[in-house]
Amino acid sequence: MGSCQNKRRFMGCFLVGLLTVLSLFIIQANPAKGQDTWTVSAEFSKGLRQGQVLYETGRLAEAAALLEGLRTHPQSPFADATLLSNLALVYGQQGQWNAANQAITQSLDKIKDQTQGQVLLAQTLDVRGRLEFGQRQSDQAMQSWQQAAEIYAQLGEQQQSVLTQIRQANALQSLGFHRKAQDEILLPLYTTLSQAPASLEKAVALRYLATAYQTLESLDKAQQTANESLTIAKQIEAPATIEAAHLKLGNIIAAQAKEALNLQQVRRTNDLTDQALGQYQQVVNRQASSPDSFNNHLRAQLNQLSLLVDTGRWNEAKTLWPGLLDQMTAQQPQRDAVYGQLKLAESLVRLHEKSPKFAPSPNLIRQFLTTTESTAIGLGEQRAKAYVAGYLGTLYLNLGQLPQAQQYTEQGLFLAQTVHATEITYRWYAQLGKIDQIRGDRRGAIANYEGAVHTLKTLRSDLVHINPQIQFSFQKSVEPIHRQLISLLLAPDAGVPSQKNIKQARDAIESLREEELNDFLRAACLDADDNEVTYNIKGTEDTAFIHTIILDDRLELIAKLPGQDSLFNYSKAVDKKTLDKTAQTLRTHIGTAYYSNSPIFRTSAQALYQDIFTAQRKDGQSTFIADLTKQQTKSLLFVLDGSLRSIPISVLYDQTQKQYVLEQFQVAISPGLKLLNARPREATINFDALTFGLSESRQGFKALPNVQSEVNTICTLVNCDVQFNEAFTRDQFLTRASQSSAPVVHLATHGQFGSKLNETFILAWDKNLTISDFNQWLRARRPRRENTELLVLSACETALGDDRTTLGLAGVAVRAGANSTLASLWKVDDRMASLMVPKFYEALAQAGTTKAEALQIAQRYIVENYPQYKHPYFWSAFILVGSWL
Repeated sequence: MGSCQNKRRFMGCFLVGLLTVLSLFIIQANPAKGQDTWTVSAEFSKGLRQGQVLYETGRLAEAAALLEGLRTHPQSPFADATLLSNLALVYGQQGQWNAANQAITQSLDKIKDQTQGQVLLAQTLDVRGRLEFGQRQSDQAMQSWQQAAEIYAQLGEQQQSVLTQIRQANALQSLGFHRKAQDEILLPLYTTLSQAPASLEKAVALRYLATAYQTLESLDKAQQTANESLTIAKQIEAPATIEAAHLKLGNIIAAQAKEALNLQQVRRTNDLTDQALGQYQQVVNRQASSPDSFNNHLRAQLNQLSLLVDTGRWNEAKTLWPGLLDQMTAQQPQRDAVYGQLKLAESLVRLHEKSPKFAPSPNLIRQFLTTTESTAIGLGEQRAKAYVAGYLGTLYLNLGQLPQAQQYTEQGLFLAQTVHATEITYRWYAQLGKIDQIRGDRRGAIANYEGAVHTLKTLRSDLVHINPQIQFSFQKSVEPIHRQLISLLLAPDAGVPSQKNIKQARDAIESLREEELNDFLRAACLDADDNEVTYNIKGTEDTAFIHTIILDDRLELIAKLPGQDSLFNYSKAVDKKTLDKTAQTLRTHIGTAYYSNSPIFRTSAQALYQDIFTAQRKDGQSTFIADLTKQQTKSLLFVLDGSLRSIPISVLYDQTQKQYVLEQFQVAISPGLKLLNARPREATINFDALTFGLSESRQGFKALPNVQSEVNTICTLVNCDVQFNEAFTRDQFLTRASQSSAPVVHLATHGQFGSKLNETFILAWDKNLTISDFNQWLRARRPRRENTELLVLSACETALGDDRTTLGLAGVAVRAGANSTLASLWKVDDRMASLMVPKFYEALAQAGTTKAEALQIAQRYIVENYPQYKHPYFWSAFILVGSWL
């Protein structure tokens, strides 16, 4: 985890600015709430207010200079503490962490021994927490915010107490404790607020709580909470709060619409888009009664336009942008206005790229960007200038004017790097890669795409918890960059790729797998950060390591074969859509009970075998299966890509040999080789298993009557500590799993693995076990340096939906710290499982048997001895994730 703590420091202040409202505060005398009265000179008070204006308009250097000047005229301890807290916020926003830490420490020193001034103490602790969180010191931030929240609660400052608790939830999320954040902070907070009378504080607090749920990707809960905020705002007739609630609802529903768009759910996308636009229109239709209200109107319209462009509703976008362009051009020069103009500029550039006839003319967009740049220069906003230059590059790229596109993109990249704005840097690197690719400069394109990939790696850990309106789409922004780089490195028209290129391509797909899992887990800095891909693992002399990479026009394999030092690259010309359809068809035909007596699966199982195993080596000398045979390969470890992750490789069928892959090789998969903790297990016959079972119907799930038989049989083979039915509660699992040193943990219960955190769970008697619970278990075991050797999930399934659904399975395995995980891709027949799983343990108990071999033995045992279970529907669902040894 060390490398995570050394990420670009500037992103910390970016987090501070986005996660919380970093406005300067001016303490007023309020003895009734624990604040001692204090007076300051008129000059001091005026200076504080001027500093606030400079800060809020983005003139940070001027704000810092003014506040530093005020320090030369000491006031009361409370006033000086206030000044130092304000100064710490400014330093934090500038990324000057040493100065910020020193200022906040001095602020606390001035008031820590005071018997009064509790409001100021709470606010200062709150600021310290924000600074600590911005520097990735989540544990320390939690402590600061807990102290602040307790003081706020004692003083009856409900809104501040709520906001501080939400920040605590953010800190817990950054540590990977999503369930803990929800159960221990968000849900109790929701209960408390629900019982409180309607008030402005309650409406605002619920809106912030909705944002927290949105960050957790609990969009349904976020929408419910935002609706409650809106209801209260209407009850108390608070116009600005009503608008803010509509705006929040629009953002949440827009996120749902974009999610549906990614899943190609056309009708749902249109319905949700209409709903989101309606929420935004509620804001637009209200009469602007204040500057905040006017800004909400603009934000609503900007979000409307962005959503219309995202969802391809060009004609509606065309009717909206002219008025917006006039309004944003007339804005007063201040920081918020600049970033509003940038949001509009991005939408206009994207609209021009996708459908020019509905967009402004290039000259009009260029003119607007020039105006925005002038405002940014006046405010000293280098970050905004970097955006402007890059957008101009995008515009010229769309027009096919490559020299100008390159000039402006390089300028944007330089400006972004100057201010360490990694969230911009990766975009302009990728844009330069695209420009070079169009120009035929393969070497330049590779270098720039590599720059983008490297920048994304440093960026991911910092963006994973920020404001959900800022987070970029993984599938739209991150994934294509990696695939473009790989496609160039392994391009068919470039001849046989060098070992350097093959390794670079392998590292890129490893990076993509890691970034994808980070994106799923909503937590960055997996243990893979400091690892290197290595094949020198004892006991792997007969193992092949294979990465599959699905590109638009072909399937690429990168393989390390037994007895070979070099990597080999194989390729098969197959259209991505065709490959995906074949994989989806196979999954349907082997994973659905309806087809469990039909041989219809053979067609797609043969086609995918041909695509993978007959792929040609790039030098044209051999095929993948021929090389595997030549090197006497026994085990295959796959890092699968895209739609291939939804199927078991063992079911692919070799028509020539009339054999499943199951009969040819032992198979395991891994989410990535950097995440692989492979080592030979100790040759022991008797090993302990911590076993949990649920046979009765719970929470709408069917009973599993054969689970009792499965557990009983297993416990005749290994030493078991069993918690069954009522004894299998969430708390009991966490207690037992955290304290036990058993190398095997067996869960015989329903569960689901999905493409999102809230779609992944394991069913316990009282509550669902989530990935956050598995992470809590892992952290409890880490001080003892104990890894789970084997996690068995014998009645779970992978949700159907998209290519990312197996991320849930990978996430559970990673968060449990399991060296190996045995699980099923679909809901298996529990009678068959009660026969096969014990056979797996029986084989594993034999000295020298690997886990992959034990699985192969158990599956072949079913095929060869139980005709009623011979169809792949019954036996092929089980896959081994992680170490196969």
